[in-house]
Amino acid sequence: MQVLLEEACAGSFNRISVDNHPSCSDTVLCFASGKSGVRVEKGMKEFGAFAEAFNDLCRELSEKVVTDGEGATRVFKVTVKGAASDADAEKMAREVVNSPLVKCAIHGRDPNWGRIVTAAGNAGVRFDPSLAGLTIGAVEVYRGGMPVVEALSDPRLKEAMAGKRVECVLTVGAGVGNAWMLGCDLSKEYVAINADYTT
Repeated sequence: MQVLLEEACAGSFNRISVDNHPSCSDTVLCFASGKSGVRVEKGMKEFGAFAEAFNDLCRELSEKVVTDGEGATRVFKVTVKGAASDADAEKMAREVVNSPLVKCAIHGRDPNWGRIVTAAGNAGVRFDPSLAGLTIGAVEVYRGGMPVVEALSDPRLKEAMAGKRVECVLTVGAGVGNAWMLGCDLSKEYVAINADYTT
């Protein structure tokens, strides 16, 4: 169970961020009492199906954490492709979803490619902006280090930014590294929830 939980968390709870401020209550626990009498172990034919179902459950629960984030009105997923390694891609994706400016842009339905690309650049991972591209929804808004001007008048872009879930794909080169992170927007309600009380 411990092995399965660690593997499941790597692709779920460890890929989400509400405000980049972990607390002591940000904990994932899984209990197995053994009282059912059912045993599932590696090598058994049932193991694969159980592991898949467990991974699906963790992904669903982790996404609900983000959807239910304080004051959240929409969720956004950032996928980084073409990095030198998966670790580099994850650093960039994490930096983007944790950026207050990106989170505000998502809240305001602003397809601000500059905030996303700049946030990725703040991750401390070298990449060539002239090889980078950014797609929001199905619309390419940044290509080869330059904004795609005509994208701003594409109705699909407005539709993508207005959705409850915004999908962003940032390509930073031709490397084998890929990773994703899931975050939520930063709203006035978030500020109110965290400011209008006294500890």
